[in-house]
Amino acid sequence: AAATVVEDDVQGPEVVGGFALLLDRYDTFLLDQWGVLHDGKQPYDGALECMAKLRAHGKRIVLLSNSSVRRTNSYAGLERLGFGPELFDDIVTSGELSWHWLKEQALSRTDRPLRVFVIGRGQDDEEYVTSAGCVFSGPGTADLVLARGMFSVWRSEGDMQAFATAEQLLGAIDPALAQCAALGLPMLVSNPDQNRPGSGAPMPGQIASKYQALGGTVHFRGKPHPEVYAASVASLTEALGTPPAPERMCAVGDSLEHDIGGARALGIPN
Repeated sequence: AAATVVEDDVQGPEVVGGFALLLDRYDTFLLDQWGVLHDGKQPYDGALECMAKLRAHGKRIVLLSNSSVRRTNSYAGLERLGFGPELFDDIVTSGELSWHWLKEQALSRTDRPLRVFVIGRGQDDEEYVTSAGCVFSGPGTADLVLARGMFSVWRSEGDMQAFATAEQLLGAIDPALAQCAALGLPMLVSNPDQNRPGSGAPMPGQIASKYQALGGTVHFRGKPHPEVYAASVASLTEALGTPPAPERMCAVGDSLEHDIGGARALGIPN
C-alpha cells in the first residue's frame, strides 16, 4: 500500500512506508470507504490486495462510512466494486445508525406514528422512512426533521419535490427550515459531511449548519461523532468476546475533520 500517516499525540505525525509496517502495532483497522478504498467507481490500486493481506495476518477490519444508506446497501455496493465480505468483519454506516435512532423515536410514540419532514435522496427515502415505522409529513405538522440527502423534499407520502442538483435544494430549503426551527423540531442528520468528496457539492452537513444558525437542535450520526466508533467497538466486542484495546486499533481516512478528528477524540491511533 502507499505511504500512510499515523498520528501520534506525543511525537507528531509519523510517515510510514505502508501497512506492512503497522502489522505488529495494531490488531484492528477502521477503514473509511470512499477516498480510501475506492473513488465510487473502482477500487484504488492496491486496496483489495492490502485488505487481503491484512486478513491473512488475522487482522480485524471494520469499514466506516458517512453514507445515508443502510449497511445492507453498502454491502451490495462494495461487492460490485470487488470488496467481498471476506475482506472485512463489518460495515458501520451513518445511515444505519440514523435508521435505528429513528426507529427508537417511532417506538417511543404510542398515540400515533412519528411524523417526519424528510430532506432526502429521492430513490430510497420511502423505504427508509416507512421501515422505521414513521410517516412523511410537511414542516408544519412534523415531529422531527430528517436530513439524509440533497435531492428531494417530501411534504407527505407520495408528495415529493425532486431537485436536479444539491445546490438547487440548498437554495430552496430556507423557508421550510425556518418553519421547523420556529416550531422547535429536532433534526437528525444521517450524513454530517459538508461537501461531497471529489465534486465538492453540498451535503446534508450544510443543511445542519443552516438549521443550527436558526437555533435548531441537531442530532448527528456518523464521523466524527462518537456513535459510529461505539458501534464499531460493539461489533468487534461481539466477534471477539472482549472489547478491543483502543491503542491496538488504527483508524484510516482521508478527512482530517471526520476520520482523523473522530478517532483522535476517542484516543484511537490514526
